Amino acid sequence: MAKSAIKAGSPVIGVIPRRIIDDGLLGVARERIPAGTLHIVDTSPGRRKVIESLAATYVALPGGIETLESIIEAMRSEGCERSEGCDRRSIILVNVESFFAGFTSQLERCVYSGFLTRSALDLLHVVEKAEDIPRVLNEIVCPRRPMPPS
Repeated sequence: MAKSAIKAGSPVIGVIPRRIIDDGLLGVARERIPAGTLHIVDTSPGRRKVIESLAATYVALPGGIETLESIIEAMRSEGCERSEGCDRRSIILVNVESFFAGFTSQLERCVYSGFLTRSALDLLHVVEKAEDIPRVLNEIVCPRRPMPPS
């Protein structure tokens, strides 16, 4: 995904848990992220803080419970229940092989049942492959937050 974003001219910043280094997977992550833009954190809450401070848009790939938790936390941090303004960051779900279909369906059910606002769901943009991310970024009407200097 990082390669596609870089090819499209978008800046990419990686934020990975230290356990990836401990498991010997840093080489794989380092291949995908340009030098100097990889942040290594010790905890999931620490990871979310770094991401929130840096992200102009959130992008989620299929993953485990931490991924779903991060999506929900991003929705919460963007003030879904209290703001409808354009200053909120969007969340792009890369729905490979319909991975997020059940998740988005449950969120729709929450809206239908009155537990979630429609504006919360409007933060989500679903794409089927990473190559579609630049198109979605161009379609988002709200101005993007400026990227911090690297």
